Amino acid sequence: MSKSLTLEFDSLPAESAECAACLDRLGNRLRALAGIKSVELIPDRRRVVIGVHDMQDRQAVETEARRIMEQIAEGYVHEELRIGGMDCPSCAGEINGVISEMNGVVSSSVDFASARLKVEYRADAVDSDRLRGEVRKLGFTATPIREAVPEAPPNVLPLVVSGALWLAGWFAPAEPAWVKAALFSACAVAAGWRMFVPGILGMVKLRFGTNTLMSVAVIGALAIGEWGEAAAVAWLFALGNYLQTRTLGRTRSAIRSLIDGAPKLATVVDSAGSRQVEVDEVPVGARVEIAPFGAVPLDGIVIEGEAMLDTSSLTGESDPIWVRPGDSVLAGSIIDGHRLLILTEKP
Repeated sequence: MSKSLTLEFDSLPAESAECAACLDRLGNRLRALAGIKSVELIPDRRRVVIGVHDMQDRQAVETEARRIMEQIAEGYVHEELRIGGMDCPSCAGEINGVISEMNGVVSSSVDFASARLKVEYRADAVDSDRLRGEVRKLGFTATPIREAVPEAPPNVLPLVVSGALWLAGWFAPAEPAWVKAALFSACAVAAGWRMFVPGILGMVKLRFGTNTLMSVAVIGALAIGEWGEAAAVAWLFALGNYLQTRTLGRTRSAIRSLIDGAPKLATVVDSAGSRQVEVDEVPVGARVEIAPFGAVPLDGIVIEGEAMLDTSSLTGESDPIWVRPGDSVLAGSIIDGHRLLILTEKP
């Protein structure tokens, strides 16, 4: 016979408890303990069930298991940073490439749409300041999500100044030649200074992203004396980045508004009745009640009731759709004056 020991993930921060790699580490280290018969991880309930042999000291196993959890929590850090100045998908790839190659980084991913960097690293090899320093070397800013503020609108002044220098260069007299050269060169520097820093760094590391290729084009044109062409390339690239950054800013603002407007609590119905639970703590397969004119807190399937569902904030579709038992509903949708009961599909 054996007996089981159930432990909550109370020693693990939420980031570690939701990290598949950390849970694998926990499971592997627990299975390596003497006297352990089985280990079952239950991530959605934030607990682990350990099968212990009859003669094993339960207290010793519990103490060792909690110590392992603490070591994992202290040894592996999960950080999320808001990246500023990222205006193209290749920039996201460039950042992710540099961060993922850092010694001690376990995994990293950059979400271009929300301008976020998620990274897991070993605390004994990397720290937050070093991570942000590497991002700054590429010409971007990195701020912890808890300290981040929405990005300010892109500064149009460099674009205006460089445009004025470009026009001045075209209308400048042909002689002396150095006047045109100076005006066009100044235009190229004013318009392209933001791309030159990561571009030159990319050349040094043989990482040929958009900024690197554009920097090669501009510097090459200047090197062969094509001052006007160099200025034109730099200014048009800056104009494209400016327009793209404005569009991205609006998109990211819309995404943040959608996230901020999502329900924070859900009404879970079970054998004990109904109760308010934070959305993050609702397990998969829970029965959730949605009151008339309420917002759907989690993705799920309707199991009771019928209603008109407004999904305009998610899909842009202005016409509501009719949902009935068996139909799927998306978190953030709004129902009309009817009541729904759904079965959650995702945590």
